[in-house]
Amino acid sequence: MSRLILALPLLIVACGGEIGIGDLDTDTDADTEPDWSMYEGASLRIVQPASASFLPLGETHRFQAEVYAADGTVLDEDFDVTWDSSVDPQWTPDGLSFDDATIDVGIHDLTAEVELPNGNRLAHTVGGVLVQAEAAGTYVGTLSGGTTIQQVPVSCAGGAVLIVDPYGEVVDGTAECLIRLNNFELPLDFTVESTLDQGAVDGDVTAEVFSFPIAFPTEGTLAGEDLDLAFKGTIIANEFTGDIHTTRISRDAGL
Repeated sequence: MSRLILALPLLIVACGGEIGIGDLDTDTDADTEPDWSMYEGASLRIVQPASASFLPLGETHRFQAEVYAADGTVLDEDFDVTWDSSVDPQWTPDGLSFDDATIDVGIHDLTAEVELPNGNRLAHTVGGVLVQAEAAGTYVGTLSGGTTIQQVPVSCAGGAVLIVDPYGEVVDGTAECLIRLNNFELPLDFTVESTLDQGAVDGDVTAEVFSFPIAFPTEGTLAGEDLDLAFKGTIIANEFTGDIHTTRISRDAGL
């Protein structure tokens, strides 16, 4: 005897109601787009160092950037910020804020860049950041000297300009004075070539006497803003002693 089996929709009856198996809730959260509105109109700014700052070579300095929302508030997130310099290609740190002592000598344009989560890229540059030795710069002052001509003591006075190089290791410069005795005049031009090490200067001062160079050993000191040298030698069979006293007038070291 065959039995007729009828296929009927499967129903679950509970509490007097009917729920279809296919009538299940669908989770749509996965399809929701992220809210990037906070990044619209955002900006990036380097707050340390400022443009035209002076950073002594070899010292540790703070570098800091901030990302601002359109209303000027700081976005407190750990953004991946990259940095670079216009004159030091090896200097490529990253981070919103960090300390660094490796940036090299130069007059730098420093640029920070960041890519926001919405894909926008921001950048900011500060210019004219001077990195060089603390002692580097231009020193201007006087030269005073004395000798004896025909058993008559005579003196000479003039000016001097010295340059301490950007690494704070070399002192170069020129000085001049004029010896006068009755109708006799002897102009003296001096060239300074010395080294600087922890405030001590050691090298030569070379005088041009009738187109002949005469080198005098020199020693000196750099203390604060003052750079002083002393030298002694023989000019035309007479002992000549000289002193150069200069003061720094600017940080211009020839960069």
